[in-house]
Amino acid sequence: MASVMTPMCTSTCSSPIDTSSDPHPLLLVVADPQGGRTREFVLPRQEWEYVVSQVGSLWQVRLVGTEETIYDGPGPVVVRGSPAPF
Repeated sequence: MASVMTPMCTSTCSSPIDTSSDPHPLLLVVADPQGGRTREFVLPRQEWEYVVSQVGSLWQVRLVGTEETIYDGPGPVVVRGSPAPF
């Protein structure tokens, strides 16, 4: 029986942000491993401050410099700007 891993998204995800200067915030987009809808989490930093990597079937998103892992789980995942304003 295959184990199901619960993805980890730390408190860095969906942090309150000020969208007054940029109405298109940065998002962490996570695919549903069962094929459902994708999930989106607002990220408080700039796109270049995140590193996305894949090891086998698992994906990680880490902060550049500190190497803090903010997401660890199934993917695929992508860090991108929101196509619509908040």
